[in-house]
Amino acid sequence: DEHFLKNGVRPDGRTFEACRPLAVTLCPLGQADGIVGSAQAVLGATRVIGCASLQVGTPDLAAPYDGDLVVKISMAPFVAGYLDGYSKQRSERGLQLAETIRHFLIKSGAVSLSDLGIEPSKAAWCLTLDLQCLNDDGGLVDACLAAAGATLGSMRLPATQPDDFTPALVRVLRQDRGAQAPLPVGRLLGSLTFRVWPGSPSGNPSGSLGISVGESESDPNHGGGGPGGPRVPRHF
Repeated sequence: DEHFLKNGVRPDGRTFEACRPLAVTLCPLGQADGIVGSAQAVLGATRVIGCASLQVGTPDLAAPYDGDLVVKISMAPFVAGYLDGYSKQRSERGLQLAETIRHFLIKSGAVSLSDLGIEPSKAAWCLTLDLQCLNDDGGLVDACLAAAGATLGSMRLPATQPDDFTPALVRVLRQDRGAQAPLPVGRLLGSLTFRVWPGSPSGNPSGSLGISVGESESDPNHGGGGPGGPRVPRHF
């Protein structure tokens, strides 16, 4: 670490001010069966692919107008930084990331659970967002958030109608993609990850501090922080 600090470069050769290049591909999985949206985000050498699927369920009694968002993140067996065979380590990391991404998406207003409602107290969409980390070379939270946002922006909600024989149920109509409604994405999120090193003005005694900040395009005053970390104001 001291060598890189002294020479002003990162281990991958970038200067401290240089960001990893980001490339996003929409719908890499096409219209595969059961998939309503997909995207791939490549941040430097970190690669994440996301896909969205839908199921009809019953709304929670406490939120009769709302659907639900489930985020799942899995780490490929040979992802950099995770030794082959350490499945528990990969699973725990995936659960932590999934909680962080879901928190960003809902708390920022990027996804409104009420937009997933179908019939109050009767039916609602359960949206499952699966993110597969194919390689982790740093900035994984940023790449996951980019893949999640692009996946949600590419998806469509199928039309529904009440079932003719069972009024309490709804029937999903199979239509051409162009006739389906896009999922309203209230805010476009970006993510910034930074680290504070020893001897910096922060005075952080633990040696380093990593924070991910979700920034909203439609609400530039929105800030955020990693789990357990401080809230970061926009002017920072």
